[in-house]
Amino acid sequence: MKNIKILIGIAGLAIVGINGCGKGFLEKNPQGQLIEEQVSIKKGVESSLIGAYAILNGNVNGTWGNYASAPSQWVFGEMISDNAHKGSTPTDQPNMNSLVNFAPFSSNDNLSTMWQVYYEGVLRVNSTLKLLAQDQAAGKTVPAERAKQIEGEAKMLRAHYYFLLWRVFKNIPIIDENVSIEDAKTIKNDQDILPLIESDLKTAVANLPTTKINSEAGRMDQFAANPI
Repeated sequence: MKNIKILIGIAGLAIVGINGCGKGFLEKNPQGQLIEEQVSIKKGVESSLIGAYAILNGNVNGTWGNYASAPSQWVFGEMISDNAHKGSTPTDQPNMNSLVNFAPFSSNDNLSTMWQVYYEGVLRVNSTLKLLAQDQAAGKTVPAERAKQIEGEAKMLRAHYYFLLWRVFKNIPIIDENVSIEDAKTIKNDQDILPLIESDLKTAVANLPTTKINSEAGRMDQFAANPI
């Protein structure tokens, strides 16, 4: 009997505790990720930009493994133009053979890799520009001159990623920083991407210095944007 009373008492306390917490007890921010309010500051914007740069190596994760999206564009540039030969045997990377013969199926993994990797790059650029805009509209933790440079760097990267996609697919959905992830799912590919690429490059030329930012060799500058 004593044990029953103890169990009833514990259950009662649990019910009171649940009722006392209310809905707010369940409305918690995810603990495994940062929310926009936490990264819409200088450190968050700069980190997001570095993440956008990371796609230049042709991989979403790591540094090796994706022939199709390699920065050299060996598959879609050199190989299918006959400047290079795939080599090896016909059974090695057979989907590359169909590209060489200009007869790929839509299921060709080289195509899906190219699409996924460089749209990931576009997504990261758009996230950077969105966070930058939020910072400049509020606390302005990013100085005005640096904000101008970040916009130039980000748009130079987006122009590069979109250009690589345009070379392979031509008709692609136009998604910028003003498009939500949900809306992006329904955007058609019936618009010309080249005007956006040109606009992004003009912004890069106008905003970027002729010297490397922070003396970091991998940063975008006017000399990278002008030739394109």
